[in-house]
Amino acid sequence: RIAGHSTLRSSRYVKAFLQSDSLEHFKGVTSRKPKKEMSLWNWATAATASLSSRVAGGPVNRPKTEDDLRFDEVKQYINSLEPQLVAVHKHTHGLVEKGREMAQALFDFGLAFTLLGQAEAGALGDAMSKLGHCADNLSRTTADEADKEMEFFDEPIQDYVRLAKQVKLALDVRTDKMNTYESLLSEQESKKAACDRLNVAGAGDAPNHSQKVAAADEELRAVSAQVEKAKEECDVVTRRVFEEIERFKCEKLVDFKAIVQDYVQMQIEYNKRVEDAWREVLPTLQGLISPQTDDAGSPNAQ
Repeated sequence: RIAGHSTLRSSRYVKAFLQSDSLEHFKGVTSRKPKKEMSLWNWATAATASLSSRVAGGPVNRPKTEDDLRFDEVKQYINSLEPQLVAVHKHTHGLVEKGREMAQALFDFGLAFTLLGQAEAGALGDAMSKLGHCADNLSRTTADEADKEMEFFDEPIQDYVRLAKQVKLALDVRTDKMNTYESLLSEQESKKAACDRLNVAGAGDAPNHSQKVAAADEELRAVSAQVEKAKEECDVVTRRVFEEIERFKCEKLVDFKAIVQDYVQMQIEYNKRVEDAWREVLPTLQGLISPQTDDAGSPNAQ
């Protein structure tokens, strides 16, 4: 899946993972990032900007675009899909566990009848032993079937539960980018309003009016540049999210078709093997004749 992804296959993290000798080594390589300590001045500047944004009224109420509406639909889709995938995996896993319990039950059943056959003499003992051996063989067959169901049915669905959680994380990234963009828009509106107030006040109202206007204009230009950068980042993330959602839907269709088809085929083959095994025992059981039956076939003849 990763090798077929146009972006992930060229990621440095993927390359580091493939070249690492162990998971611990990979974590150590990818976590080596220079630590940036925030100075008191930087902290005060960031806190002041955040406070100014909140005083200005928080994020602006801008009309929703087509991308926003589409994003809301995607978010609703994933939020409704994830619990259903979790429920499917829960019951799928339970089905696999039931198969393993059945394998153990067949083993115990077969052992009991094998011991019963050893305790009995003659045809009845042979029939009970054959029944026990059949159940024992079916125990191994059922255990193998449970392992196959785990590998080809349970684990692929569990992978999609994980994928759905990762998709939600990607949606959260887009939400964070949009919140940052809207917060900067609010700050831009605040700076613009401050510039307008200074221009309306006129030069005679303050001794350093021109310096204040220049400083306000500079702050407006700076925050406007941040708005443009935030808008570009948000657009890039939005496009990537939509691309990955479409990829997710297409791959899910193909994968679930294969998963369910494989499971149905496995069930057909497994149940056929079970039926054939029981049919082999049936003639032996049907051939048992009561010793109290006479040659004429009348029971308890006197």
